Amino acid sequence: LVWYFVRQRKLFVSTSRELKRLEGIGRSPIFAMVSESLNGIATIRSNNKVKYFVKKFRENHDDHTRALFTFITTSRWFAFRIDMISFTLMSTTSVLAVLFHDQGWFDVDPAIIG
Repeated sequence: LVWYFVRQRKLFVSTSRELKRLEGIGRSPIFAMVSESLNGIATIRSNNKVKYFVKKFRENHDDHTRALFTFITTSRWFAFRIDMISFTLMSTTSVLAVLFHDQGWFDVDPAIIG
């Protein structure tokens, strides 16, 4: 279980780092676009480019949201794996505690183990 945990953690850390980088790259154009839109709103409206800016903003927002959801999904995937490792460890410990007590192999009270 320790080997599996270390392997999963290594995979998650490298993937997570890259996804956060992509999410940051996707967030930057959104802030830049909001700033330039607020500063140049009169020019945008006078040149009839509102639809262009809305379309461009939606594309940037979609790129950012795609990276963010991928990061969230990856985090949930890792959390599920860790939960499964914990479940396996706790189940094995519980079964072995009861088995050892019933068979009399060791003089250990299951309440102390659990």
